[in-house]
Formats: sequence, C-alpha cells, structure tokens
Amino acid sequence: MKKEETIKMYQEAYLAGRSDEARTVFLAKSVAKQYSCIMAWRHRMRHSNKTTDGSEIIDHLRVARKRLGAATEINEQELRTIDSELAALRDGVEVFRANRKAREIEELEQQQAAILERLRRLKQD
Repeated sequence: MKKEETIKMYQEAYLAGRSDEARTVFLAKSVAKQYSCIMAWRHRMRHSNKTTDGSEIIDHLRVARKRLGAATEINEQELRTIDSELAALRDGVEVFRANRKAREIEELEQQQAAILERLRRLKQD
C-alpha cells in the first residue's frame, strides 16, 4: 500500500478530536511527514490498547520469531536451548491454564456458598 493510500485510510481517525489548527498543521506537512505521524499514532494506539500480561508476552514472542527468521548464525547448542525454552514456555502455558481454572472454580464455589447462605436466610424470614 502506498503512503498516500495509508494516509487517506487513517487520516480521519487520526484527526478526530483535534482542533482546526492541528488539522491545518497536519495537512500542511509533506506526505512523508503525514505518513510518519499516522504510523506513530497507529503504533501508540495498538500498544495503548494492551491491557493484559498476555499481550506483552505475545509481542515478545513475535519479536523473537522475527529475530529467528532474520538470524544468520545459530549454533547447535543455541538451537537446543531455544527448543528447551520453547518446551518450558508450553509447559508454563499449561500450568497457567490449570491455575486459572482452579481459581475460577474456587471463585464460583465461593459465589455458590454465598448464594446458598443468602437463600437460607431469605427462607428463614
């Protein structure tokens, strides 16, 4: 996609909520500067919407995958270490799932107990 097409696609969203003066300043910039502003804005928007630890982990994994794809020299020992770290990461994901499930079960059981207690009190009245 060309810079001009990208600018056209995101310009309204980028300028939304900005003053007329800010709009004029933006539109007076060169195409390269407008494109740069919009791309920086998009980057900030993508990263500001991340609200979980998982989104940060995903970013790290994507960077690692890109670095692996761009690597020119990785020795066999490093490849084995990478494999073992990936296996540990998979194990960690399974442990996290199990812990999350246990926490959810405990929370639901506590809610159930509170509901049963409330129901018991209401029936006594």
